[in-house]
Amino acid sequence: MTLAWVTWIPIGLFVLIAATFITSYSIAVGLGHVNAFLPYISDTGTLPPESCIFGQFLNIAGFITCILAYIRYLQIRELNNRFRFTKCVQKLNRWGIWAGFLTGLGISMVGNFQETNDIAMHLVGANLAFGVGTIYFCIQCAISYKTVPITCNKLLCHFRLVLSIYCIIGYFGVFTFAYLSFNAKPGSIEDNLKWTSDMPGFGYHLASTIMEWLLALAFITYILTVTPEFRYIGIREPQVEVLISDEILARITPPNQSK
Repeated sequence: MTLAWVTWIPIGLFVLIAATFITSYSIAVGLGHVNAFLPYISDTGTLPPESCIFGQFLNIAGFITCILAYIRYLQIRELNNRFRFTKCVQKLNRWGIWAGFLTGLGISMVGNFQETNDIAMHLVGANLAFGVGTIYFCIQCAISYKTVPITCNKLLCHFRLVLSIYCIIGYFGVFTFAYLSFNAKPGSIEDNLKWTSDMPGFGYHLASTIMEWLLALAFITYILTVTPEFRYIGIREPQVEVLISDEILARITPPNQSK
């Protein structure tokens, strides 16, 4: 039985992540936990009650990301069996699935380890999500170019290339400007949830947050680009074989009784 929902996995992930950020931002601003003008995404999900929604939704998003990466791996592997791509594609595909799994883990860690509770683990998760996620997108971009026109057309490849380049720039930009802003305005994370234009380092902070929101937008847009390719994937129900031991059979089968 072919499951038609495969096509909706990237669409659902796009909507889920976007809804998570919008919901947590709206609650955080509404309760006065952050200023409305371009806070960090993590700032909008670090205090309760928005942190509960932020963590729960990102847990689900991380899991779906792993599913998407696995299906993409199986897709390229199956196409390789039919069309015999280069060995480079095979290697990229193997690296890609591990990068995809680590990205999903990073997304979950960002939601579970809020910056005000455990900043070190939060940063590990952020680097896995954004850093390894960027590597995953670059790998998929390379695979796309090497499998044209079987998987996608060149226009989509060029679009993915643009997104990948920005992800690289955005990843380094976010952390570089964040480092400069916190050096200019030392203090705890709680003290730096609300930034105003008169604070030292505000320009660096603003550059960092703008690049982070654009980076998140690039990420979910990239995820959405695999939708056309997933239209041609069918997944069948797994075959389950039930094994019954002789010991169990002996329990349910009464022994022959002689008269």
